[in-house]
Amino acid sequence: MFNYALCSTSLQDNTVLTLGNIAVFDSIGILIIFALLFLLASSIASWVALSRAGHLRSEVLLLKKRIDELLQDLPGAEQDPAQRDRSQTAATDAAPDRAQDPNPAEPGTPSIGERTGTMVPKLSDQAKDPAENPQPAASEAPKGVWTNQPSQPASGAASETPSREEPETDAAGKPGDVWTNAGAPPAAAVETPGQEARSAGDERIAARQMGVDFEPEKQSFEHNFGARLPVWIGGIAFALGGLFLVKYSIDNNLLSPFVRVLLGGLLGLGLLAAGDIVRKRPNFANGRRIAQSLSGAGIAVLYLAVYAATSLYGLLSPTVGFIGMAAVTATGIMLSLRYGKPIALLGLVFGFITPALIQSDTPSALILFAYLIVLSAGAMALIRQQGWWDLALPTLAASLGWALLWIVSSFGDDMLVVGFFLIAIAGLVAFFNQGHHSKAANAWAPEFDQRTAFGYLGVGGATVAMATGVGLAGYGLTEWGLTAILAIGGIYLAYSDDRQYRLIPWISLAATSLLLFLWKENDLALYAGTLIGFAAIYAASGYALLWKADNAVPWAGLTAATSLGFYLLGYFKLHLAPASPETAVDSTLFWGGLALALAAIAIYSVRRVQEHFRAEAQKEYLLAIFAVAATAFVSLAMTVLLDEKNLPLAFAAEVLAVAWISRRAEIAVLRPVTGILAVIFGGLLVPQILLLVQLTAFSLIELKLPLQASVPLVEQPLIRLGLPALFFIGAATLLRQKADDWLVRGLEIAAIALGAVMGYYLTRHVMNVDANVLYVKAGFLERGIITNVLFFYGLFCFWAGRRFLRASVSWSGAVLCAVALFRIGYFDLFLYNPIWSNQEVVGWPVLNALILPFGLPILWCLLTAREMAFLSKSERTEYWARFLKPVALFLAFTWVTLMIRQGFQGSFLDSFVAGDAEVYSYSVAWILFGIGLLVAGIVTKDQSLRYASLAVTLLAVGKVFLYDTAELEGLYRIFSFFGLGFSLLGLSYVYTRFVFGGKEHAGGEISSEKPSGNPR
Repeated sequence: MFNYALCSTSLQDNTVLTLGNIAVFDSIGILIIFALLFLLASSIASWVALSRAGHLRSEVLLLKKRIDELLQDLPGAEQDPAQRDRSQTAATDAAPDRAQDPNPAEPGTPSIGERTGTMVPKLSDQAKDPAENPQPAASEAPKGVWTNQPSQPASGAASETPSREEPETDAAGKPGDVWTNAGAPPAAAVETPGQEARSAGDERIAARQMGVDFEPEKQSFEHNFGARLPVWIGGIAFALGGLFLVKYSIDNNLLSPFVRVLLGGLLGLGLLAAGDIVRKRPNFANGRRIAQSLSGAGIAVLYLAVYAATSLYGLLSPTVGFIGMAAVTATGIMLSLRYGKPIALLGLVFGFITPALIQSDTPSALILFAYLIVLSAGAMALIRQQGWWDLALPTLAASLGWALLWIVSSFGDDMLVVGFFLIAIAGLVAFFNQGHHSKAANAWAPEFDQRTAFGYLGVGGATVAMATGVGLAGYGLTEWGLTAILAIGGIYLAYSDDRQYRLIPWISLAATSLLLFLWKENDLALYAGTLIGFAAIYAASGYALLWKADNAVPWAGLTAATSLGFYLLGYFKLHLAPASPETAVDSTLFWGGLALALAAIAIYSVRRVQEHFRAEAQKEYLLAIFAVAATAFVSLAMTVLLDEKNLPLAFAAEVLAVAWISRRAEIAVLRPVTGILAVIFGGLLVPQILLLVQLTAFSLIELKLPLQASVPLVEQPLIRLGLPALFFIGAATLLRQKADDWLVRGLEIAAIALGAVMGYYLTRHVMNVDANVLYVKAGFLERGIITNVLFFYGLFCFWAGRRFLRASVSWSGAVLCAVALFRIGYFDLFLYNPIWSNQEVVGWPVLNALILPFGLPILWCLLTAREMAFLSKSERTEYWARFLKPVALFLAFTWVTLMIRQGFQGSFLDSFVAGDAEVYSYSVAWILFGIGLLVAGIVTKDQSLRYASLAVTLLAVGKVFLYDTAELEGLYRIFSFFGLGFSLLGLSYVYTRFVFGGKEHAGGEISSEKPSGNPR
């Protein structure tokens, strides 16, 4: 178990503790530790050197052998079999450690020129019988095979009789792939294979060096399940067996602690010896993996033995125990050069958990991070030398994890040591990751692979960890200085290797900006000095390097982003929300002048870019960056010098300015910048948008949100909403001259939305001059005016869209008309219907407030239906056009009914009392309304109007028979029935005469024949 709290506990509790808690060593103990670390590093280096020397010696012997074979093909250089056998014997004696060729060449075998030669060792683990896998012809050479047969064969027999090709053997005695070549071999074929593959098993690196696409043979499920999996399960079983053996001896008190530890150590050494024996037996089935498993189990048992001797039994002091565990880790790392990656992974795991398993009463950051830096350096050297880059990220994560653990723990006072450790980690990553990407000025999107992630995690992770330490340590000068060192180092790395570390300065900039934003410092000089210092690091270095770098765009972006971001940060922290009055810089003239000065620098940079850069690809982006920066600072200067509430207006003006610059300078990259600025403008209007949502919610569900008390209403809507709408329309017009895309349509829709909000606020201000519209509910007349304003604005958008061929404008008009219809349905017909709601309907009969929500919208609905038909010929628009006509008829019926009610009841219609005259008037009005619809339907030949006439007439019939019969008395009841009778007879006559155009026969059928002659 791991004690990540770095706390000290007693040995009797059998708890594990951390290296950070190593006791205070005397000078001899510290020297022993550093000597061990030195021996660890030197041992790794020595082993690497020996491995490389042995490998190079094998390559030299292989090269000599191939030269001898090539010499045999030269004219007059034929060798007899005896001489060839002597050459092979000499090569074998010179390399006794090399495995024998399983398929030696027999006497009489055709020479290399006759059998097309073998030039490259095979990259698979096992050889295949050449007879079962014949090599393809030269014209059908597979991928990775070079063929070059001579135009004229040496002899007819040789050309007619195909010879049996036998695979050559590489330095390890394994059969090789065949590259047929009757002439001189290609240059790449004689290169030493595997120049980076320092271990015999790393075939992928060898293939990459030889220019061959390495495709490892896919193993079957049976092979993986029957050959590979049992090996590792067996190794784990050995380790667990040793653990349970120790537990059994403890439970039964069979052996003393010393004997237990001794036997555990002997078991571990025995497993290591067994693994070495298996490795040295080339004919041992699956010997390589079995040797790995045994060695891994041996390392684990040795590590547990040292741990038990130190933490469980107290046989070793913490110093000696730590040295023992480090020695086991070093052994595992060195053995990985022989057994491969799994042993390296095991050694690294034990190496990084060693600090968590050693007990001490006092933490020592110096000892902990000195050990970790040596371990990390050795691991990175091994990873680069062997090409095991999939181990790089876990190694970095463990190193940075220890640093973060120390920072957030109670022992986080040693930030100087931790900071230098993080700087060292970043330096090691940069050193061992050299040469990954080739420098290319036009490489805009470098490939992101394991080594790229290794670089970003190492340098970027160290930067983030350092920023965390700055915040937790109280923003001290020491921590800020270490952060500055990392920032400068990141900028240097990005300049020296743009493809690998391009984003590192941006990561550092983001971390630093967040720290400065969170820092609450009462000393103005300290805060301002730190702010200016980091601004100089990022902006000044970026500006200086953009004129020298092959890829100048990131540096120009870094300069502009730093200038703009740090200006806003300083303005907020020192002017708008200072930590204390002592740190406030209240002079708006200073901030406005600073913004204008930065704008002047940006304008100067635009001019210098035009003179300095010739490449159009970079020049366009650079001009865009500095042009946007110039307009941004000019807008900020206006905002600062005028009023803070005008900041959205400044960004809206910047949208128009950038669109104008993009049109005049033909800078394509400025086009999306206008969209970004428009989004920023929308973000600044979020309080007003939320306020509008709140007012809507208040109107819908009678809910008053706390937002009302904290967000002021939009003042001067003509300036703060109308002007941005005009700016957006102007920007859309300028951008449309180049292309009509989503940005143009978005700006048009945004402008229309701003105009609608402006109309809403203007109407509310006009209707409530001396009151705060936040707390005044709109009345019946005011709601009607707002609804008609929306209708009129929507119809204007329909006209403008049709006039200028702008579909986005027309669809915006459709949305506005839909909103107006929703207002009528929800507010005037449902929620605040004057029939049951106490709403004042001012005016006279017919000419009153009812004309606003019910009268005029009849015309607006009919016009909207016509515009929808013009908009497109799709089924959707035709459906909405057909839908709006019944809506208009329903509004007309409602208007007629409510006018009768207003004529009898006055301004308030919510009384539940109605006289006979009023009830009779409804019947008369409905019948007349039905007749009017019938006449209109006949004149316009509109069947829907005739159907509406029938519906209204049926409603009147039902009212007369069901209601008037019971409620009316006297002449009102009589006139009601007589009027209904005459109306129905007239309705029948009109339908028969004008609709069907025939006459009624006695049989009740309608004749469609026209009468002949003059009627008598």
